[in-house]
Amino acid sequence: MDAGPSDVAMLTHEPLDPYVASQLGRTTPPEFHFEHMTPATRMLQKRKEVLEVQHALDLEKATFAQVMSKVEEKAAVLEQTKEKLLMTRQNYDGIIMSQDKAYEDCVANIERCNALLEKYDLELRAKSRTLKDLSKRLAKRKLTAERLRAYPEFLSKLPRDDYDFKEESDITERYNTLDSTKVALVEQTKRWTKKHSSESRAIKAAIESQRNEIVKMWTQINRKRKELEELRDETKRLEADFDLMLARSTDETRELGVILMATANLYDTVAKRPYLTESAGAKADVSSKALLQLEAIEQRYLDLKTICNELTALREGAEAAAAGGGAL
Repeated sequence: MDAGPSDVAMLTHEPLDPYVASQLGRTTPPEFHFEHMTPATRMLQKRKEVLEVQHALDLEKATFAQVMSKVEEKAAVLEQTKEKLLMTRQNYDGIIMSQDKAYEDCVANIERCNALLEKYDLELRAKSRTLKDLSKRLAKRKLTAERLRAYPEFLSKLPRDDYDFKEESDITERYNTLDSTKVALVEQTKRWTKKHSSESRAIKAAIESQRNEIVKMWTQINRKRKELEELRDETKRLEADFDLMLARSTDETRELGVILMATANLYDTVAKRPYLTESAGAKADVSSKALLQLEAIEQRYLDLKTICNELTALREGAEAAAAGGGAL
């Protein structure tokens, strides 16, 4: 049974502005409040609000259900990821355990190798000491063999006769002979040793003298090299000075040529004057050398200067005479 307008009016005190606006196209007037509604209208208003709340609740439930489904999906994914991580951890634990086992085996092998190396090192040192001892013994044996080598040679030189000593004097004589031979050999060995020592000292002195001589020669060579370098530097300096002098002499020769040419031209110019009377031989002799040409030019200059002075004196005398005649 639907509620009437009076029931709706009893459930709410709010105006029906949205409902009236949607139904009538306008809002309720300001003076149209909850107390002016009929009970049926009030019931409809309340039912509408309940439906709106129910609809909002349903929407929230649907949203919550979606969120819960996503949460469950994520939880399932997390569970799968957790299982995978556990499996991966177990695998890594197995790998780490195997690597630890391999590391322990390597450490054990290294320790065994170090022990073997120490053992071999000790054995090698012992064998080295044994080898040194054997080398020393061999050297001593070689020296002994070298010393004893003279006896077989001496015995080989003795006559191979069957000695038949019939008298004690023969034995004594043979002993004396052998003893004198031994003494002679010892003396000869001493002489040889002394001679060898003196020759060794002489050789050492000669070597030392040669070394000193070589040092002196190297000193002289170095001094000669230094002198050679100084001579080379001096030669270079002299060559540079010679080049400079050659350049200067070239310039001076060029200037001398210019002077000679100017002198010849000047002489030719002076010699062409009509008041200069000179023979061809004299002219050829003067023109052959610049110095003679300059002397001839100087002489001509002095002659001309004398002539000019005389002309000046005559002119002054004439002027003075003319001035005196005018005064009379």
